[in-house]
Amino acid sequence: MPLVELLRRVVERYKLRKRVGRVAKEVADAAVKAFDLLASLSPVSEEAFAERLREAVMTAVHELSHEVLRSVHPELGPLHDRDPLHECVDEVGARMLEVFVARKLGARAHSFEDLAFELENYPSLRGARWSAGVLEELYSRAEPLLEKRELKSFVDVVARECRKLLEGPEGA
Repeated sequence: MPLVELLRRVVERYKLRKRVGRVAKEVADAAVKAFDLLASLSPVSEEAFAERLREAVMTAVHELSHEVLRSVHPELGPLHDRDPLHECVDEVGARMLEVFVARKLGARAHSFEDLAFELENYPSLRGARWSAGVLEELYSRAEPLLEKRELKSFVDVVARECRKLLEGPEGA
């Protein structure tokens, strides 16, 4: 890569970090003000506040994961009037990415049991019989692809699992 291109990328990355840093500071300031206001109404522990902030970070990671998946497969788009397979790939894929990022950050990830329970709340995914074991096994196949930054292959693995589970035993 030419030096000029490398420098351009470094400058763009720096500008992005500054913008993200400003937004993060705004969010943190608003969260502290909200905590102060709520604590003035009733005692709220700092531990509870810290835990909610950790959850907020993982929510942001989850939502960004949807964006990453849609960068590879734009058809995963809006949540309304969706194909169950697209919804499955979007929701399961985002949860796999969320676990991957949490582990990379050394943060607490949702358990596979919690993730299976969450997926059961989607009417179009209920028949798939999600379980912690299925999700853990899927993650074990997906993680090496994510490590190698093979996002398209990762989405293909998730899609195959979703198709298999949505079709059920009669479709296998």
